[in-house]
Amino acid sequence: MEEDEWPDGKPISSLPIPPAMPAEAPKPPATVRAARPVSVGTPSVVEAEFPPLIGAGFFRRWASVVIDSLLITVLAVPVMLGVFVILPTERVRCADGSGVCDEPTETGLLMLPLTALVIVLMVLWYIAEFEGNRGATLGRRAMQLRVVSEGTANRIGSGRALLRLFTKPISSSVFGLGYLWMLWDPKKQTWHDKLARAQVVTLVAPVEPALSEAALSEAALSEPVAPEPAASTVPLGGSYPLHSYASWGQRVAARIIDSIVVSVYLVGSAFLAGVLLAWLPREAPTPCTLNGETRLCEDPTGASILIVVAVTLTLVLGFIYFWFWRLEGATGQTPGRRVVGIRLVKVSNLRPIGGGLAFARYLVQALIGLLFVIGPLLNLLWPLWDERRQTWHDKVVGSVVVEV
Repeated sequence: MEEDEWPDGKPISSLPIPPAMPAEAPKPPATVRAARPVSVGTPSVVEAEFPPLIGAGFFRRWASVVIDSLLITVLAVPVMLGVFVILPTERVRCADGSGVCDEPTETGLLMLPLTALVIVLMVLWYIAEFEGNRGATLGRRAMQLRVVSEGTANRIGSGRALLRLFTKPISSSVFGLGYLWMLWDPKKQTWHDKLARAQVVTLVAPVEPALSEAALSEAALSEPVAPEPAASTVPLGGSYPLHSYASWGQRVAARIIDSIVVSVYLVGSAFLAGVLLAWLPREAPTPCTLNGETRLCEDPTGASILIVVAVTLTLVLGFIYFWFWRLEGATGQTPGRRVVGIRLVKVSNLRPIGGGLAFARYLVQALIGLLFVIGPLLNLLWPLWDERRQTWHDKVVGSVVVEV
């Protein structure tokens, strides 16, 4: 048998040759599209995930408590004043025999503890509903805080919220050591937080993870890299260049203008309250002793006093809302800052700080003012050598004043 023949004797060349299979077209290389133009060292965002819980700092927690206390006081004081105005009284001879005095009746004496009980129940409901079922009281909402179960983002419920409230005296014992415990605790918990298995955390935006190094390199090759703008004109990392921070002189000038505006408003409000008190009805003249002389006095009626208190409270609360929520919180500018050309913003995102933080910033400044002379003076002068030209109350709430 020849080498070019099959076993049956047929030549190999006589068999039909099947057509050649077409070569498979090469697949185009897979490309990875970046979510945004990237450059070396700049992560590209593909999806967002929430970070671990971040414990709230001492000053932010303290500021939220101050705001809640003020809100409760604003609601409780008018209720008590109203009860005192409508309290049933009877005229009896004074204990020293000097004349006739008004003393509350038995019904009036019973109204006082009942009113106090109603206020206590309102506070308990406020804590149970807002802190337990909604996760944050109004003060904590203003400071962007939330009370959650330890290690989770779940609400603690009304029962554990009340347990946390009733165990606060334990934290107050031993010279407040239970409150100071959060300064070195890994989760920033106080003793009553640990007893209620709760944690006060900061509300933060989702963290955007970066692509892997291989995907990042491929993405950078697949899309053109946008040129980076000059660092001197763009905020980097939530920070303005130094020349854009408001100077110390600008801040002082704005504060002087604002002080004049506030003083005019307060003087006008006091004048209006005085005119209103003089115009409202008064009680019948009764004998009274002034500077050793007996004369007839006309005291305002209880209803007149209640009306003046309500008007004054409305003027004060209206001013607080307009100044901190509508001006400083929403726009970052008060009348003084608008004249000077500066704005109050957050360090993190360079946006207005909101009414809650604006009011908390003022409270911190007021408390610094209680540190005799050295505290307010250092706070006033601190922007002269600070990198971001911040005062102490700016640093507490995370704000900065910049040029417009």
